[in-house]
Amino acid sequence: MKSFNDYIHQENINESLLLGCLGGYFVSWGIRNTFKAAESIKDRSETLHFIWTTLFENNESNELPLLEDEEQKKKIKLTKDKIKPIQIPDDNILKQAIAATKPSISKDGKSGTGLYTIVGKIKDNDDFAHIDKKPYYVNYAAFVTEDKQICGMFGFSIKFWQAILKDSKSDEKIKALAKKYRKSLHIFDMQICPEFEEDVIYEVVWDIFDKMIKELKVSTITIHYDNKEELDIYKKHGFEEIEGTKEYLVLIKKQK
Repeated sequence: MKSFNDYIHQENINESLLLGCLGGYFVSWGIRNTFKAAESIKDRSETLHFIWTTLFENNESNELPLLEDEEQKKKIKLTKDKIKPIQIPDDNILKQAIAATKPSISKDGKSGTGLYTIVGKIKDNDDFAHIDKKPYYVNYAAFVTEDKQICGMFGFSIKFWQAILKDSKSDEKIKALAKKYRKSLHIFDMQICPEFEEDVIYEVVWDIFDKMIKELKVSTITIHYDNKEELDIYKKHGFEEIEGTKEYLVLIKKQK
């Protein structure tokens, strides 16, 4: 199966493709006919549309419980083999995938259900709603369970900091940061749906991040964090605070 770079150079596909995970998604869960059909589709975008259409068809498993009482929360447990990442091919699939998690936010804005933080980011900046478009060329991948529930999602780009450098409205401080990390893979937002226990899902997240930076041959990955809880989680994995900022972290990975 081709790497990210194969698709960039041979088929003019953007560098964020998660092909390495797609085959395992179908074969490991025994949906072999579906996987064979997807393999026969030459166009990369059509393949992803085919996969998402299959996931959305006749799917009633996203009826997740509303978690209003902290004392009564019973989060859904998963194992690593029950979670697979799948890239989102276009704006419409992004909307459907987010809606499938039934996002809602509490009155105080500090908690919610579904992919509520990603909804908030898109409301704050409409550029984040458009797949692989200027200025940031944002892409998304969702974490999908064996029974077709979306348990998390992250937005990412290899061109984020380059866009900041080109933006005349960026102040000198953020431009200096962009210059330093212009070749970094950047994570706009990463959310685990609150309905799920997060520890195992994060293990899958870290695995994917490591694979992506290896395939893209970058040595750093930057990430935006929204609160102290996220800060602590990311730092526990090895991300470090970037001096002079209060919202970005960096993970340095030396290529072997």
